[in-house]
Amino acid sequence: MAVSLKASKAGLEIVDAARRKKGWTKTAAAWSDKALVGKAGLRRFWRRIPITQENFVRICQAVGVENWQEIVDDTAPAPAPTSASNDQLEYQWEIQLQATIEDTVKEEIDQLVFRIQQLSANVMLKQQKIDLAAAEVAQNWQPETAVRSPSRQSRSRSAKGILPEGTITRAKEIDLGGGEKVVLVAQLTPETESEVGAIVDVEPAEDARYLPAGLQVAILDESDEIVLEDSAGEVDDSMRFEFGMEPGELIAIRVSLGDVTIAQEL
Repeated sequence: MAVSLKASKAGLEIVDAARRKKGWTKTAAAWSDKALVGKAGLRRFWRRIPITQENFVRICQAVGVENWQEIVDDTAPAPAPTSASNDQLEYQWEIQLQATIEDTVKEEIDQLVFRIQQLSANVMLKQQKIDLAAAEVAQNWQPETAVRSPSRQSRSRSAKGILPEGTITRAKEIDLGGGEKVVLVAQLTPETESEVGAIVDVEPAEDARYLPAGLQVAILDESDEIVLEDSAGEVDDSMRFEFGMEPGELIAIRVSLGDVTIAQEL
């Protein structure tokens, strides 16, 4: 069975200092490409979820930490004794568990998962972070026809043509106060079993011609790292962001104008 490793808290501080020197985010494409692990692997590394030793080493070395051994959390339990081969067993157990836990006990759950991974080479794990603060923000996305102006809808239909199968399009009006409003339009298209293509358009609300000057928009990953960002000038009538995400991944759209900032979960 492959050896799995996870970082210690002190080890993460060393890696964090090294990635800051390079100017990388925690899931920078340059880092994932160099380490050959993908952004999902980097996210597991930062959450201190055990990953294969090969990926662990590559992540450390790619950011300039050659002594990867000092990053390892060595407090994990020792591997379990080798179990009997399948032909010596009368039956096996398949266990499925779904639960919602408090963030304060997340590390204990990670240790439990690590132990299960030591006992079985066939473990499938899916975790999703639920941001309670973001959940308090109004989340009612609507059909784009209910939010976009008729002129915008007409232009959109002409530009899009035939959408790929499985594509979901939804919209949300954001009130920034002072009579300033914008519309977020999200288009999500499943591309593979592990990736969803996302397009987020930011448009003027109602029949306004331009976006508010100085409007700032950022796409944030589940570590609150900025993936993409842009700002509107005096005569910008739209902004577009295109990126990939994993199914169930928590992505937020942060919209700021003056002293007002609103985060909208995608």
